[in-house]
Amino acid sequence: MKITPPPTPHRAPTAVGGDLSGSTATPVVSGLGGTPLDTTTPTTGDILAFDGTSWVPTAPGSSSSPLTTKGDIFGYDTADARVPVGTNGKVLTADSTAGLGVSWQTPSSGTGPGTELDYVQFTSNVSPTATTEGTANTVVTGTSISLDGSTSVVVEFFCSQSRPAATTAAQLIYVLLDGSTVLGTFGVQNAVAAQNAYEPVMLRRRLATPSAGSHQYIVKAYVSTGTALIAAGSGGTGANVPGYIRVTKV
Repeated sequence: MKITPPPTPHRAPTAVGGDLSGSTATPVVSGLGGTPLDTTTPTTGDILAFDGTSWVPTAPGSSSSPLTTKGDIFGYDTADARVPVGTNGKVLTADSTAGLGVSWQTPSSGTGPGTELDYVQFTSNVSPTATTEGTANTVVTGTSISLDGSTSVVVEFFCSQSRPAATTAAQLIYVLLDGSTVLGTFGVQNAVAAQNAYEPVMLRRRLATPSAGSHQYIVKAYVSTGTALIAAGSGGTGANVPGYIRVTKV
C-alpha cells in the first residue's frame, strides 16, 4: 500500500525587520548595522561610503570635501569644514574666538621671543658736551611701551660711528635710562691719543622683568672733556645710516 505524506502547510509571507525590508517571500537588504542603504543605483567599482545619514554608492576617493581652493586646509567645528587659505605672509594661529578655532594673522601681531616692541631712529649728528651724568645730552628717545611685569626685554642702541674729543684719555660715556630713572652706564669710548678716533657703536642690555606698566627707554651721553660726536644720517652715497634704539622681547 502506498502512503502519501501530508502536504506541507502553506504559510503566508510575513514582514521582516532589522536591516531587511519587504517580506519573507521577497526580502530586500535595506541597511547595514542599522544604517539605511541609499537607493542610488551603483556603478562598477563603487564602494559604500557613509554620508552622515546613509550608505551611498561612491567612487573610491570621491568622498565629499569642503575644500575648494589651492592652499585650503581641513578644519572642524561640529563637522568637517574649510579653512580658506590665508593671504601671503600670514600665519595660522590658534584663536578661540574664531568659528573653527584658528585664524590667519600677521606675524608682527605675535608676542613670542624676538618680537619688536619699539624702534626709533635718529638721522642727525649729536655732539655731547655735558660733563655729568645728570646733565647728559639726549641721543635718542624711544616711545612708551607697556610691559606686563613678567617679560624680559633687550634694549639695543646703534650708531655707525662716534668719537670722544680729540684729547688723550678723553671719554664719551653712554647712559641708559627708563624715563627719568638712570639704569646705568651703557658703554664708554676712550681716546687713546689726541686725535679723532671714530668707531661704530653697538650696545645691548638685557633687562630682566621690568615692572608692569609704561616704560620709555632713552640713551643719553656725556663727556669727560671737550666735544664728542655721535654720527647719524639718512643713508645714501657717502652718508651715515640712521642710528636707533630698539627694544625686543626675550
